[in-house]
Amino acid sequence: MKYIFSPQEEFDQFLKDAGSKLVVIDFFADWCGPCKMIAPKFLKMADDFKGEVEFAKVNVDENLDTAEKEEISAMPTFKFYKNGAKMKSLEQERIKFLKKSRCINDDFGFQRGTKIFIIYHSKVFLGITDLSSVTIDRCWSTHNLQSKFDTPVKLISSVEGKMKELTTLKELNELLESSGVKLVVIDFFADWCGPCKIMGPKFEELAMEFPGVVFAKVNIERGKEPTKHYSITSIPHFKFFKEKKEVDNLRGADETILTQKIEKWQ
Repeated sequence: MKYIFSPQEEFDQFLKDAGSKLVVIDFFADWCGPCKMIAPKFLKMADDFKGEVEFAKVNVDENLDTAEKEEISAMPTFKFYKNGAKMKSLEQERIKFLKKSRCINDDFGFQRGTKIFIIYHSKVFLGITDLSSVTIDRCWSTHNLQSKFDTPVKLISSVEGKMKELTTLKELNELLESSGVKLVVIDFFADWCGPCKIMGPKFEELAMEFPGVVFAKVNIERGKEPTKHYSITSIPHFKFFKEKKEVDNLRGADETILTQKIEKWQ
């Protein structure tokens, strides 16, 4: 693991020395709670992909010029580089990996729903023009979801679908009405919230794992009406509804308790 201290030239040289390897850089701060939470996982990934991917950490407080140049506005922020330049898209790298492994493997370190989460979160199939030529045979996702989707194409398009974001109280009430007796879980979040960024992918992963549960999100800055109505004062904040009535809630980024509550009320 490379720790970049200063100056900017050291940062640029590190990218240059990496050549054509993928470079992953963690921009962090000592006072950042979410940074401390993710640090052990980042170190483990550096060890797992040693020799294949270059990992580095940049303390933003000690490298203000670099942080400003790389447009770091929240921590932790992870940036991906290749051939000395920031990557605009990782899709080709993901597609390359999928073609090599033929399906998503279990070595990514995610505890639950790894394959579906990777397909959903990375949108790996966006770069493939002919979806009918893509098969996911031998993949865990086909085995577990074949009863829910007719074809791999439908599976892919469904898994790539975006999480429903609610901006008005009317939209929220309509969702509760249309969900009937299903459990509805709503994540109140903000783009600038570090813990929200950590929980965001996990929330999407849970949406894949619990197809009988309705998941939605409310950005507190774009959805001020529902935020005010439900008196949201801290984020992330999860609300649980059944038959249009609030039955539970959870404040904070605790994936374990969130999962337990979903299992309890579904």
